[in-house]
Amino acid sequence: MTKPELLRKILSRVGDPQAKSSEWKDMAWDLFIESVYEAEPSLTMIESKFMTNRVIVSEAVDANGCITYDMDWSAYSNVGEITIRTDRGNIISQEIDYPSFCTMLANPYLRPQQIGSNYESLFYHSYDGANLVILTPFPADKEITFEIKYYPDIRDLLKNWDEVSDIPLHNSLLTRLIPQVAVKLKTEIGLIL
Repeated sequence: MTKPELLRKILSRVGDPQAKSSEWKDMAWDLFIESVYEAEPSLTMIESKFMTNRVIVSEAVDANGCITYDMDWSAYSNVGEITIRTDRGNIISQEIDYPSFCTMLANPYLRPQQIGSNYESLFYHSYDGANLVILTPFPADKEITFEIKYYPDIRDLLKNWDEVSDIPLHNSLLTRLIPQVAVKLKTEIGLIL
């Protein structure tokens, strides 16, 4: 579904089936963006995986065998995948929840190990929306290069969406939001009039 199709469906529910009012269109689009963010802030309903962004970073391992990556996460909605670049090739980190991560960190027998120059090809990460920590088998001060694929904030993604491309969200989400946005738009129009 394209942006004009979506707006026509929303506006037809508020008395403008031809979607003639540009002011109402702009208001409907802004309300739609906020409604998407409220419904699916982590972009789990994204249709196109090419929407992920990526960054390649090199960081040193700390004394606990961890890498804590610090960036402004407010512009992103979720981490998609982390790939660690090693001498054995690229290894995808496994995501675990924070309590499991703390358990692994507290118990040296559960975390990935390095004995001599041999190491387990296991990496784990935990992301709570503000902090990204990667557990490695490496000792302190070893420099690690890794790639993070992440989803952008849906509001930034949709803000300047063009008129011809399909909106990159599942139709089930779009059809669920159309009546909700129409109700919000009726309320906004009522307040303005």
